[in-house]
Amino acid sequence: MELPPVPSDGARLCILGDLRIIDSRGRAVAPLEAQPKRAALLIYLAVQPAGHFCSRDHLVALFWPDFDDERARNSLRTSLYYVRRAMGPEVVRSRPDGALEVDPQALWCDVRAFEAAMQAKRWTEAADLYRGDFLAAGGQSVSVEFDQWVEATRRRLRRQCAEAHFGVAEGLEQAGDLDGALVALTRARGLLPADEAILRRVLLLWGRTGNRVRAVQEYEAFAQTLEELYELEPSPETREILDRVTAGTLPKGGAMPPARGEGVAESGRDGPPPAEGVTVEAPARAAPRRSRRLGPVAVVAALVMAAFALGWAWGEGPAPLGGDAVAVLPFPVSGSGDLAALAAALPALVSDELRATGAEVLEPRSLEDVGPRWDDAVSRARELGAALVVTGQVIAMGDTLAILVATVPTSGAPVPREWARATGRPSDIGAMTVTLVRALRDHGR
Repeated sequence: MELPPVPSDGARLCILGDLRIIDSRGRAVAPLEAQPKRAALLIYLAVQPAGHFCSRDHLVALFWPDFDDERARNSLRTSLYYVRRAMGPEVVRSRPDGALEVDPQALWCDVRAFEAAMQAKRWTEAADLYRGDFLAAGGQSVSVEFDQWVEATRRRLRRQCAEAHFGVAEGLEQAGDLDGALVALTRARGLLPADEAILRRVLLLWGRTGNRVRAVQEYEAFAQTLEELYELEPSPETREILDRVTAGTLPKGGAMPPARGEGVAESGRDGPPPAEGVTVEAPARAAPRRSRRLGPVAVVAALVMAAFALGWAWGEGPAPLGGDAVAVLPFPVSGSGDLAALAAALPALVSDELRATGAEVLEPRSLEDVGPRWDDAVSRARELGAALVVTGQVIAMGDTLAILVATVPTSGAPVPREWARATGRPSDIGAMTVTLVRALRDHGR
């Protein structure tokens, strides 16, 4: 498999697809590739945003969680020595306080190049750089914490690559190449099999080509996937598009506006898959099969009780959300068990959206084995390096739902710092997540 295009000189790290570590002379660094923990340390530092230094405390907790402090720090120093000897002393640099960063000028990394292309909306370049899933070959487990980070990063990059293919398809469609657009969308669907935004565009394109039978087949295959994975069914909006395709009543040109826009993809309307902050595997746009109605009084009472249960306080001076790490706790459901699947997806959704804003967020799976007690969850989050936890509740409101969130420090008095609320349909879950995180960030400014 060919390496993606890279500068003619300098060390290279290719981790989309098979792992390739190349030194400044163009030679494979086999000794480093054969040492999983040393390679993992280089990979973790290289994937961080440019200018983001990782503290040594964070690294020893991530890579040597079972070692005592002295042994863990010695292991970190040893690993750094071998990484620098293999790649060059300038690749990993440190600040006076000991925090570490990979110098992007000394080490080219395909993940950083891919994300830079995504930010610049150079869709074709990004799609070409994505040779395969992040660390697709897997390998020897380094630590539970690192393995969880790998899985979260793999999901995030997979989502971004799907958006790149969606962007390619959009350009081809505008150029009149409907067959090429369908090929690109097929690749996007291979990455996000449960994404309704992609399916809707596929249905529209089959409608434009006049192949109504293929549109029905695509819809039925998607519905089966959604049922098997999440026990959910496609949203009414998607079914409406299929009905209009089969009836031949699409608007002129087959377009269903809007095609692209902030929050549109997750709001139950047609649009691109999310660039950041929405979990691929979660049924972010799917509708529950049933919903339970609550009267207005019950809704208001539920909101008030949730606010008091979470300890939210109005009038308190907010503190910034950024800074130290954040942990997102599970979201309980009030009013309807039908929302359990969506509530289970919320910690990953909120975590990914926080990461998109630059926050350091623990992988939600690191808190899955904690019991229902609040103190236990907060203690675990604090042990893993979180200074704040995001907690919340999902409340059924007839055919819609409300999501309430608050941030609480992991040390000192559990006084909430920021709070936010969003309401909408289950199919709006992604857009609601974006709204919640932005509100938390705005309150903290």
